[in-house]
Amino acid sequence: MQPLALINSSAPTRIFDNGGWTDTWFAGHGRVFQVAINMRSRVQIALYPEKTLDGRLVIQAVNYGDTYIRSPGSPWQNHPLIEAAIDRIGLPEDRDVCINLRSEAPPGASIGTSASISVALLGALDLITPGRLTPGQIARLAHQLETEDLGGQSGIQDQAAAAFGGINLIEMDSF
Repeated sequence: MQPLALINSSAPTRIFDNGGWTDTWFAGHGRVFQVAINMRSRVQIALYPEKTLDGRLVIQAVNYGDTYIRSPGSPWQNHPLIEAAIDRIGLPEDRDVCINLRSEAPPGASIGTSASISVALLGALDLITPGRLTPGQIARLAHQLETEDLGGQSGIQDQAAAAFGGINLIEMDSF
């Protein structure tokens, strides 16, 4: 069956940062010069009428060769970062959803791949739910996913690179 709508989103990855880790809560303030490149993470969301798919939410994590059904709000299963993003933004109540995610940068490459996936996914989810977030809000939300939801240590510059792209000098006074 053809989807009712297709939403495509992408975000670049960060290849270079000078001043990394000065952008963290424990540094308190910092300055990072960073470059985002066109090695992108890509997300496609397909919306279907209710009860069309085998489950309300199908996740396809292409880089991992993983396709699975998840009930929104259930405990995180295979990909906590992806599932936390979905839980933060939510899904339309009256649609089945298939989310396909892939990245041109390999997972674990230390170039902000997780931030790139988060930003692309949050941006796509934002388009199918009420309200509109700015790039800065999406970057902040992506940072919260990694630090608050998943308990990791992360500066903010990878998420900023993914949300804004290009070459940036970001200064942080406080967190």
